[in-house]
Amino acid sequence: MDKYLFTASFRRDGSPVFPADNRFANFPAFGVAWKISEENFLKNIPFISELKLRASYGITGNSNIPLQRAVIFRGSPTNIVYAFGENRNMVGGATVNQPIDPSTRWETTVQTDVGLDVGLLNNRLNLSFDYYNRNNRDLLVGVPISLSSGFGGPFDQVGTVIRNAATAFNRGFEATINFRGEIGEFKYSIGGNVAYNRNEVVSLGAGQPFNSASVTGGYLATRTEQGQPIASFYGYRVDRVASTQADVDRLNQLARERTGNANAVYQTQLRPGDIIFRDLNGDGQVTERDQTFLGNPLPLWNYGGNINLAYKGLDLMIGIYGVAGLELWNDLTYWLEGTTRPFNSSAALVDRWRREGDVSEFPRAGQNANGNLNLRASDRFIENGAFMRVRNVTLGYNLPSSLLGKTKNVLSSARVYVTAQNLFTFTQYSGYDPEISAQAQGARNFIFTRGIDNGQFPQPRSFMVGLQLGF
Repeated sequence: MDKYLFTASFRRDGSPVFPADNRFANFPAFGVAWKISEENFLKNIPFISELKLRASYGITGNSNIPLQRAVIFRGSPTNIVYAFGENRNMVGGATVNQPIDPSTRWETTVQTDVGLDVGLLNNRLNLSFDYYNRNNRDLLVGVPISLSSGFGGPFDQVGTVIRNAATAFNRGFEATINFRGEIGEFKYSIGGNVAYNRNEVVSLGAGQPFNSASVTGGYLATRTEQGQPIASFYGYRVDRVASTQADVDRLNQLARERTGNANAVYQTQLRPGDIIFRDLNGDGQVTERDQTFLGNPLPLWNYGGNINLAYKGLDLMIGIYGVAGLELWNDLTYWLEGTTRPFNSSAALVDRWRREGDVSEFPRAGQNANGNLNLRASDRFIENGAFMRVRNVTLGYNLPSSLLGKTKNVLSSARVYVTAQNLFTFTQYSGYDPEISAQAQGARNFIFTRGIDNGQFPQPRSFMVGLQLGF
């Protein structure tokens, strides 16, 4: 009777990337819908064109990992070596960089959706609401392995092993609204959508929280930990730049009083002109225990909008897109404001700390100053990543048939238009482009490198002029 709808599917998939015992998995799904507007008690209400309630449940799988095999790194005599013979000559060797976890299995996503579709005023006004709960189980990720395990590459390169290392959820809602109408020869449609999503790590199984996403300087920028969004930015919080030696002495005295150690210092190698980081746990010293979560690269909000206007032969289309509730890691700060090189620095460093008593947000200059501790992972690199972008603007004109003249026997229509893409971007982000794409580490590692801007090429603003002909 076109009132009650039901659909179901079942898949059984296998993949050779998993061990034989875990090669296959089952993935069922089903959905139901109720067209309430087809019921007699609503059918005669004129302004309700459509009212449909729907729900679905399904399980999908992911096997997007390399074929499980040990990765061997063969080194040169300058990195992976062993001494042989009477003369103990150094000979290049090899090491296993990526071992195999024999318990690896399918990553699964279990999702439940509930939605409502509403059409009013003869479907001139359409609204849609969706709530979803997506549980990602047994996430397949490359987990760093301690060098003490014996696995790794050259120059203290940390090895990884692919494991079902985490369980996380994404919960949120989506809403859309569209309205269309006309006044004489003027036609219009206006629409918008907004989506809210919250991500959180539910469990790391038997594993421990781990850091990842190597940024310039060799520091790890993100941390995955239970109760936090996946791969949140992690590090120290900046307090200020030490202005004088007396400023440093006061902090060192505080460290001695709180620790009871006469040789204690507040912060390793701290000198006037260096960044003072915050002692978050209050023990009087800045140590690894003072690191904290600095931001979430996953946007809480995504939104968009579109406007379509038409009058006689003219038409105008405007599309916007934006995100909010996220942070970005601006890795260019390392190069432009890090004073690691005596060239190509930001003009802002003219106001850096130079001498005793200076007050500045930029530390002293000097290649490898303070052993690069001023450049450790901190909120110095974190910025608000929200933006709104006018993605597309198109203005067109349909030539009237009177202008086609004798060509009407050949041409049925002709339209000229001009389009501008990425016309405007509104953001507080200081980097080239707040819309950060995937990094080079690969699809499976991108989950830990989202929101890290290493100076990628920005999306261009482009203009196009076109002609459409109908025959």
